Amino acid sequence: MNIVKYAFLLIICPIGAVWASSDCLLPKEKEKFEKPNYIYSAVINKSNQLEIDLCGQVSAPKEFVLKRLTDFKRYKEINSFVKSVEVKGSEISVKVSFLGYEMNSKIVWKQVRDSELYFDVKTGVFKGMKIKLKVVDLQRRRSMVVMQSIYKYTKLKIPDLILESGINALAKQFARNMQNWLSLEYVKARENQNGGEP
Repeated sequence: MNIVKYAFLLIICPIGAVWASSDCLLPKEKEKFEKPNYIYSAVINKSNQLEIDLCGQVSAPKEFVLKRLTDFKRYKEINSFVKSVEVKGSEISVKVSFLGYEMNSKIVWKQVRDSELYFDVKTGVFKGMKIKLKVVDLQRRRSMVVMQSIYKYTKLKIPDLILESGINALAKQFARNMQNWLSLEYVKARENQNGGEP
């Protein structure tokens, strides 16, 4: 059974990323939670099912995090491996390149209630992947984001070893890039609100 119950995200603190809430980790992982820049990610590939879990917290309110995370067009400027992003209503067309592989996908997304995002990959290498994301308000301008991606397959189009190590590395890189961006965005927002003071 997976550690995390929901899906996809990267988060930040003013001092850097702090991933992996003690609420969503195994006991052996909890002590790592206090370390700056710690990123928790898990890629599990067995029984014809690929699972990707991410978990972490960010020093920003839930509403702020959700708004920035759904600004999909800006993902290209945040991450070099995202080559293009087009958004038409609830459909996202994205091109990603990593480890010599190029992936073009169409993804349908929707927001449920005020804190959950669902993504359904309709075309591409990971056609059929389901991604669930939940943002939880931790009060005091902090949020918890937990993610779970599940992909059931008959045969993978990418070698297992490359898939597991590559996806894990990609998730961590995406997280570090995103954490910096979210941190700067929140600082800017507070400065604007406070007349130039952070």
